[in-house]
Amino acid sequence: MLARKFTFFFLLAFVLAPVWAQNGLSTVVICWDTSKSMEVRAIEEEMSYLEKLFKEKKETRVQLLLFGMDVKERTYQIRQGNWSKLKTDLQNVNYEGAAFYSALNPKIENRKVYLFTDGLQLLKKDYLLLGEGSIILNSSPKGNRKFLNRTALLNRSEFQDLVSEQLETKVEEEEAQIRGTVFVDNERLANIPVRVKGSDRVVYTDRQGEYVIPEGIEGDSIIVNNDFTFAIRDIQDRELFLKSRITQLDEVVLTENKKVSEVSKEEEGTGYAVQSIGKEELTTVNTNLNSAVRGRFSGVTTGGGIQSGADQDLSRFIVRGQSSMLLNNYGLIVVDGVPIKQSNSASSNFQGGDAIASTNFIDPALIEDITVLKGLAATNRFGSLGSNGVLLITTKTAVTKGKNGEIVDRARLTDNIYDENEALAKPQEAPFYQLLKAAQNPQEAYQTYSSLQELNQGNIAFYLESYDYFSKQNKSLSISVLTNILEYYPEDIKLLRTVEFYLSQAGYDQQARLVNDQILEISPNNLHAYYKRVMLPDDKAVQTQMETKYALLKGKKKFKEINAQPIQKTLVRDIKNYIEKNRAALNVNSIDSYLANNIRYDARFVFEWNNPEAEFELQFVNPQDRYYNWGYSRNEDAQRVNLGLTNGYMLEEFEFYGKESIGKWIVNVKYLGNISEADQTPFVLKCVVYTDFGKPTEQRKEVVVHLSNRHQKQNVLEIVVN
Repeated sequence: MLARKFTFFFLLAFVLAPVWAQNGLSTVVICWDTSKSMEVRAIEEEMSYLEKLFKEKKETRVQLLLFGMDVKERTYQIRQGNWSKLKTDLQNVNYEGAAFYSALNPKIENRKVYLFTDGLQLLKKDYLLLGEGSIILNSSPKGNRKFLNRTALLNRSEFQDLVSEQLETKVEEEEAQIRGTVFVDNERLANIPVRVKGSDRVVYTDRQGEYVIPEGIEGDSIIVNNDFTFAIRDIQDRELFLKSRITQLDEVVLTENKKVSEVSKEEEGTGYAVQSIGKEELTTVNTNLNSAVRGRFSGVTTGGGIQSGADQDLSRFIVRGQSSMLLNNYGLIVVDGVPIKQSNSASSNFQGGDAIASTNFIDPALIEDITVLKGLAATNRFGSLGSNGVLLITTKTAVTKGKNGEIVDRARLTDNIYDENEALAKPQEAPFYQLLKAAQNPQEAYQTYSSLQELNQGNIAFYLESYDYFSKQNKSLSISVLTNILEYYPEDIKLLRTVEFYLSQAGYDQQARLVNDQILEISPNNLHAYYKRVMLPDDKAVQTQMETKYALLKGKKKFKEINAQPIQKTLVRDIKNYIEKNRAALNVNSIDSYLANNIRYDARFVFEWNNPEAEFELQFVNPQDRYYNWGYSRNEDAQRVNLGLTNGYMLEEFEFYGKESIGKWIVNVKYLGNISEADQTPFVLKCVVYTDFGKPTEQRKEVVVHLSNRHQKQNVLEIVVN
């Protein structure tokens, strides 16, 4: 009996031995950088290092972390030092896009790892968190040894450089035959195309304005920006100086001009429910404008609103009630197309002075009609000045007679019927998209992309169009393709913002925050970046997030030096909505009480763009097939463009409400070109659209589009408002 029991336990132990052995194996963690910059690496030295490692650790488990934009995990069993499967996989890794250490950190923090990377820290706040005793190995001849060595010291780890002198010499020999720098108005400029005359190979200047033309391309002249030709023998120190056509925008002061603003004054012309009163409704009893307008328009409060003892001047009219105790609530008055001085409810001076404008100079007897514009009808022409509503006053001197003697209002827009057959550009028609689409399968498409990449290094349009194609096939791959832009231009604010748009849209919130922080490192006063800092999702407590948003609004704590006035309207609405959605988890006693009252719209559009020098035009088509244009250009509003150039204010919003907004809406954009003709940065527009904003049924969607050709027009989105 005892012998049988012994035999049974012996057989059981023999069967379970492999399991026990497997469970007892130590684990080696290998982190392998798959970013584009690691494509040139000392792979033989790396394989030699690992060969020695597995001679020591003959029985082990390997956890391989391939990291770039994402982290892909694989597991291997090493038996008797045989690591051939792992070796083959490492030798066939595909290198694409940028690497984010922040994506790797959650998997390796406090663990000993073997980290193979070049240390090219593209974003300054993207750090490595390693366990004590880790080994950092650089195998790239262009690796950032200083960063890697410092990281090793901070993490009590070891740094080893695997790059041989032979490899560095080889890389130097393979480097460009022709190098140089492009200066525009004596400043280095990125993303300028450069090629040798007679060759189709185009290279682009990097963030330092430097270009590199590979060896083997022969020619006697260099063509810059497809426009300027330089003889190679005449270029001193390989420095090319160009003069742009950009002009400095000075402050613009409005002066009297009798040209009437082209804003429609009736529902048929605008597609909006605007209200008007004519001269026949203005009697001799109306001795001033305030009495002429009082009670004539629904939702319009005149003469100082709710302020007790306020001056009864029409310049203090309020549309849809007083909504804020902090911002200016008073609307804009436009006389014969010319805006007059606007009163300011935000001022503490309620008894006149600079805070109160006057309309006493307008004689009611000389008025032809008065129209109130709300929402987009107001902001369409007058931008942020019209955000609180507009009263259009047309005097009798601003109307003329037509051919048959009829009265013609020159302010009326009569040709704003949308042509649904208008030809619009489509992303699928872009040249690189077409080349990829011609492939038989995704693998062949990627091979096509790889072959094109060598000829289009630094070409932003190439990566954007490739992203459009691969985003329909493989989300992770498309983002890796796009983030190659960071590899080439890690300090170009316009391109950083471009990448942030797409990262945010794809749900890579942590990486989007890092890119936005990089913009603030480069441009500490960038207002757009501060707005994104408080609006991009993070993992902080909702109370902390609300207080951070409020601090920016009030200019407190770390935002003391920031003037958020240009974005107050948008920020206030975002804060109100955030409080409404998280009310149960928030303590709002420490903030202004008006922020606890939410505002609701049938639809809300928030637009952002990547380049303050990009001029463009938004087109809104309403359910009645009437369109409106809002322009960002020097001709349309030079002061608005100047705000973009000086403090990075690249944000605009529009709201829709009321029965007229019900139905299908179309939004198109037309790219007019960059102010500087030397700036070849593609125009990228992001739209965050909310339906049922502020309501329990609210829906949110992000759309990003890009345009590279001047006067190109493209659809942004179509939505149905219920």
